[in-house]
Amino acid sequence: MKKKINICIYILFLALFFSCNPLYKQYELLNSNTIKNSLYSDQSKIIKSILSKEKKQVILVIRWKKNILVKNGPLYYTALLYNTVNGEKKIIKTTEQNPDKEILLKITSDKEFKEYLYILENYLEGKDEYLLSLEDSFSSSEANSPYYLYDFVKNKKLKIKSFAFNKNGKIIQ
Repeated sequence: MKKKINICIYILFLALFFSCNPLYKQYELLNSNTIKNSLYSDQSKIIKSILSKEKKQVILVIRWKKNILVKNGPLYYTALLYNTVNGEKKIIKTTEQNPDKEILLKITSDKEFKEYLYILENYLEGKDEYLLSLEDSFSSSEANSPYYLYDFVKNKKLKIKSFAFNKNGKIIQ
């Protein structure tokens, strides 16, 4: 009987430990003014999954994607995680075809991640106002999905308009 009680206490402890994610709670606080709809609910589930694997000293740059031409199309994303302690950067993404499978990618000179690295570099240099002043490079609503930066060290959130680089490496504004 005593062994069963100990097992129950252990299971309860584990459940409490894994449900108390301080980064996710911080994420919810940073989004306290956000309208809570089904899209937000979907984003929250994904963010909870991402943050459950991270420590407190991270900066997250994420861009949500959803094919607006497909009714009930899946929500997928690309995210850059930056560890502020050791400077490690990693990319996590999902695809429209497989939105539930996270793909961990190494950062190379791949142009797909240039915008994420640009946002992070400018943010780390203290250029918040510059990032907020960027204008959308395109008029399509799908191409215009913004980037969100969450700094869990400074408890800060930025919403950065969509932008792209031209073939010469200059921002299209």
